[in-house]
Amino acid sequence: MSDLVLLIIDNLKWFINLKNKIYQFILLFEPLFNLLISFLIAYTSDRQLTAEYLLYSGLMSSFTFCLYSCSSSFLIEKWNGTLELISSTSTPLKNIILARNIAYSFVALIPLVLTFVYAFILFRVEITVINLIGSLFSILFCLTLSMASIGCIFSIILGNSKNPLELQNILVTPFILFSGVWLSNDNSSILLNLLTNLTPSKWAIASFRETVSGNSFFNTETFISIIISITFLIIYHFMMNYYEKKLKNTGSYNEY
Repeated sequence: MSDLVLLIIDNLKWFINLKNKIYQFILLFEPLFNLLISFLIAYTSDRQLTAEYLLYSGLMSSFTFCLYSCSSSFLIEKWNGTLELISSTSTPLKNIILARNIAYSFVALIPLVLTFVYAFILFRVEITVINLIGSLFSILFCLTLSMASIGCIFSIILGNSKNPLELQNILVTPFILFSGVWLSNDNSSILLNLLTNLTPSKWAIASFRETVSGNSFFNTETFISIIISITFLIIYHFMMNYYEKKLKNTGSYNEY
């Protein structure tokens, strides 16, 4: 457990490094871009830029950053030719990838926070949070856990793909729609409702909305989100065990 925490801290330090210009650009400007789109949508439909618009805009930025980053966490080792090296360490490969995805999920919260900051500075939108402590717990625990669990599944799927970049673009955008950020259960089909309800992010977002509204953090949506997230992590655990055995048997560490 201590090794996992140290790995998470090391990956967070990598993001703090000022040399990572591309990630800093995405973190700073993607929330602004999505916020401007939300403002234009609200303006053209004669509506005000409400807190709900801001929440969806911020979550869109967070999930986009997280899913693209997490899905590449396994590929990075193949591209750098270091997969065999880290597989021979005492730390299991699945823990290294898990720690990296958890770190990415924490960093992905920055666009959500920046969305509200930009909205207040540029459009003077007032944000009212009734249950601040519960909302912070919901963000730091439920939302981060859901993004990390989804990212782990994405990372191993793309890590085994022969066309990872093409598959990444095919999977990420539809999943954002199914994640509960934009899709409404009232206006969608039974199949889409089922797909959405099977994702931990849908329940994490619902838990956050309930908590912001003043309800307790320990609500039904929170427990459902945690259960589905843990289920995703268990699936990831078995998938990585299988993949590690396959790598050791075939020796195809850096092959696509």
